[in-house]
Amino acid sequence: MSQIKLFPVFIFALALAGCGNANPQAVFSPDGGGHPTGWTTAHKVSAKANLESCLDCHGQNLDGGISKISCTACHLGSTQSVHPLQWAQYAYARHKSYVEANGTASCVVCHGAGLAGVVGSSPACATACHLGGVYSKHPALWTQYSSHSNYMKGMAYNAASCSTAACHGLDSKGVFLSGPSCFSCHPADPAVLAPVPDKHPHNLVNSSGHFVHKQYLISNSVASCNTNICHGSGGPGPSCLTAGCHI
Repeated sequence: MSQIKLFPVFIFALALAGCGNANPQAVFSPDGGGHPTGWTTAHKVSAKANLESCLDCHGQNLDGGISKISCTACHLGSTQSVHPLQWAQYAYARHKSYVEANGTASCVVCHGAGLAGVVGSSPACATACHLGGVYSKHPALWTQYSSHSNYMKGMAYNAASCSTAACHGLDSKGVFLSGPSCFSCHPADPAVLAPVPDKHPHNLVNSSGHFVHKQYLISNSVASCNTNICHGSGGPGPSCLTAGCHI
């Protein structure tokens, strides 16, 4: 009777041994019962080179198999896609709603504890894009200034922190579903002042360096100035009626 009871255990042990040794290209340690340290980072290259080596343990559909570990536990889109499929190439913009709905638990697997990144695998959220922490896209000091203009004047401004492929664009001209073009508010000549444009049109400054706003208003109307990021209510620009000009 005892021999009969031991038979299933013997079969399972053989299966585990087969999982580690049947395919000589599989990077698996039968003694440790899993992959070696650092495998999370390295498995992408191995899987691309020989995905069949994963099937013995993780199942023919990579849905768990005898390892009981499905690839989609980490690959949220499919076994071939790390992020959800609907993110497509816009992970930088579409991850926000996913995190708000599901939390960061599923992100930790790839982006590391505290979302501090995994070398060779995924970037640190706080240094790659979220400069003010994993829940803030702008630097922590951003809110201590009344506007981004004051922030840039008060800090050692580094254009590279804003002009990235996921934020305002490498050329400061904006990124789809992300940061707007700086030139949509700063109508300067990009060829002259890029990557940090001026707040007023570059071609409307007189010889003394003052902005000739009359000509601009005749062509563009007051509406382009009366915005909440310029001279409108709450904007950083001075009020035209109380600045000692138009009384």
